[in-house]
Amino acid sequence: MWRAVTNSLATMVNKKKRNLEQNSLCTICGTEEEDVAHALCRCPHAKYLWEAMGNTNAISCKPDSNWKDSDWILDISGRVSKEERMGLMMLLWRIWYVRNGITHGKAAIPVEVSQRFIISYMASLLEIRQHPNANLIKGKHVVQYGSSMPLPRQCKPSAESSSWIRPQEGWMKLNVDGSSP
Repeated sequence: MWRAVTNSLATMVNKKKRNLEQNSLCTICGTEEEDVAHALCRCPHAKYLWEAMGNTNAISCKPDSNWKDSDWILDISGRVSKEERMGLMMLLWRIWYVRNGITHGKAAIPVEVSQRFIISYMASLLEIRQHPNANLIKGKHVVQYGSSMPLPRQCKPSAESSSWIRPQEGWMKLNVDGSSP
């Protein structure tokens, strides 16, 4: 989302500014210039997924046709619950992911598939957050949505847990930090 907020996504407008493209029109709908707000909100491809997610409890905010720059992402993020912010970030990521696939010749992923993907991923992340010591392979835990739910306290890591721990036999471990793309 950092790229969207800083207007550094590879939109047609940004490509034209860098003389990589001659035309800045959206390659999916062709109705207006493809800037960040168009790609993530105003393009019909994006609108359909916004509408589908609006029909769930995951996201209550709706895109505004007046959004022109990337500040709207920060504005919305500051006004919603943690759970909805997570859903919003996943929605925007998924819109760009599917859009990127379409512009590179892949078939469009149905909106329902993207909707189920986002809902499932959110449920998995909330399950991990609410049941940090549970066996996630079985996935048989109740996940509570809503900002009023009690969440586990974030403990400060001890000196012992800050060192790298070898994964169990037969498992692979991938460590990443906040700067990873």
